[in-house]
Amino acid sequence: MAFFAAVVASLTAGGTGLDPDQKWGPFRQALLAVGVIGLGFPVASRLTRALDIRLTRQTLPLPKPPPASVTQGYVYGDAFRQPANSASSAAPLTHIPGPRSRITPLGGSWTRALAVRPADLKYLYLIPPLLIAVWILYVWFVSMGQMTSWTRTTSYYSLLAEAFLDGRTELRVDPPAGFAEVKDPYRHVKLGLMLAYVVDFSYFKEHFYLYYGPVPAVLIAPVMSVTGHAIGDQYITFAGVAGISLFAALILLHLHRAFFSSLPAWMLALGIIVAGTAHPMLWALSWAAIYSAAISCGQAFLLGGLFFSLPAIAGSETRKWRFAVAGLLWALALGSRINLAGGVAVLTLASIWGILRRYRPLARAAVERAALLLLPLGMAGVLLGYYNYVRFGSVLETGIRYSLNLRDQYYLMENGQFLNLAYFAPNVLYYLATPASKTPVFPFIRPVRESPASFSLFLDRLDVPDSHVVEGITGLVVAAPFILFAGILIAHLVCHTEDRPDEQDKSLRRIDMTILLAGLLVGMPLLLYFLVNSRYLMDFSPMLIILSVVGSWVLFRESIPYPIQRSLVKILVVSAAAMTLIISFLLAVTGPATLFDDYNPGLWQWLRRLGSW
Repeated sequence: MAFFAAVVASLTAGGTGLDPDQKWGPFRQALLAVGVIGLGFPVASRLTRALDIRLTRQTLPLPKPPPASVTQGYVYGDAFRQPANSASSAAPLTHIPGPRSRITPLGGSWTRALAVRPADLKYLYLIPPLLIAVWILYVWFVSMGQMTSWTRTTSYYSLLAEAFLDGRTELRVDPPAGFAEVKDPYRHVKLGLMLAYVVDFSYFKEHFYLYYGPVPAVLIAPVMSVTGHAIGDQYITFAGVAGISLFAALILLHLHRAFFSSLPAWMLALGIIVAGTAHPMLWALSWAAIYSAAISCGQAFLLGGLFFSLPAIAGSETRKWRFAVAGLLWALALGSRINLAGGVAVLTLASIWGILRRYRPLARAAVERAALLLLPLGMAGVLLGYYNYVRFGSVLETGIRYSLNLRDQYYLMENGQFLNLAYFAPNVLYYLATPASKTPVFPFIRPVRESPASFSLFLDRLDVPDSHVVEGITGLVVAAPFILFAGILIAHLVCHTEDRPDEQDKSLRRIDMTILLAGLLVGMPLLLYFLVNSRYLMDFSPMLIILSVVGSWVLFRESIPYPIQRSLVKILVVSAAAMTLIISFLLAVTGPATLFDDYNPGLWQWLRRLGSW
């Protein structure tokens, strides 16, 4: 229905006033293309399937692969193996053991839980080399191609760690000369050149603070106390982005083993590469400053908690330590990036629901697991509230109101223009569909740093406030076309319903819907925010990429009985992954600050000559 509406809107844009100049500009053409492709894809799929059936003389698709059983040795993250002739191996998968029973012989032993079975050796040989290759690419970007010498960016978290080591919350930063005489420091024009020395600090009662989440500073403080050296934000950003790729790979591994074990291993490998390189992962590393450090750390902790909570969300038996680890990681996520609160709430509720589905609400096992999950989150809430109160006299004030920058955020908040519903429609458009700016020389594409002309006529009719700002942005659909497979998964969740889905299908659906809802709630504050920037994509794009990979797996699995369609799906998946990697790489070379030509001019000239061939 949405695709049909897109076609109608593009064809009637002149009459309805959406396109007053009656010209078929890029935006109108793109709207028509999206509608035609969306309507044509299911038609082409059905025609191809009909041709497959005719050529292979099949009248029915092959039976659906059976759900993972105990003889396959993996159910929702619990590794085990039983003899095929054992009595328990014949038990149906739909049987759910009682609170005191165990479906595995692990007995809670970490050693046996982490034991590798022969069937899993292919994953052991596959995933570590892929992650190492991706991390080497990260090092290349964060060092501007120098590898051993990392480009210095900011050291804000080191300043905060030094304050913590001194038992304070304010930074040991002396104000620039003349700062005390400025009557209104929250207007950047009053600060002039002094702003360069205090940009993005929060100023309150003659002290400077950081409004970024304190957890990364807490984690590096012990290291700094031992080494005596500051840790630049580029190292924290690298650790955060590497953590995102690691936990995304573990989540995909879990889903592949539990629900898609019949698919070839190359699809898992391709998904791990896409999850590790899709925009804005590489982009964040090309200028690894405080902004990307806070976002990447928060997202890494969020995905880490998601990985450990997957069995609970699926509704299967799980160990107590998983709840404790998930709760701790989500608490660290909140302490790094408070914007993630909506996503943490969704994931926590889904885990609690999984507990209640398995145990009686007041049973001891349910209470213990819920307490292990909620206790770290409750402690994080109390500590963050106290941290805010000590600094600003309010448990809810993070300090962003008092930040010093070019946007005068204090007055945006006072005037209700910091978060506003009027930003929602343009932000959705920018974050999804902003085209890249073309250049005749390498890297050939650049992010858009202001509203594209193709968007202007449409956005002018929305009466967007003048306070709305667009910085370097390229839409996800343009920068990472693999994201479109998430749309296929959503359509599958909504449209493909079975009368009697098995327990495996129900579990996968619960996981997919939970990740989707968490991603939407994490992204919602950004869609109401006055500033559009590529770095904010990292708040929700990793979860969308995970769903995209699952969507490609679902599409491939449904095409298995049909040789022609299966080959076309292979080409489509590989092509989308290759385009995502190439476009993300080129955008990252440009980066937020285009620093490659400054820090490594020799490499930059070599890349330009290579691109001119």
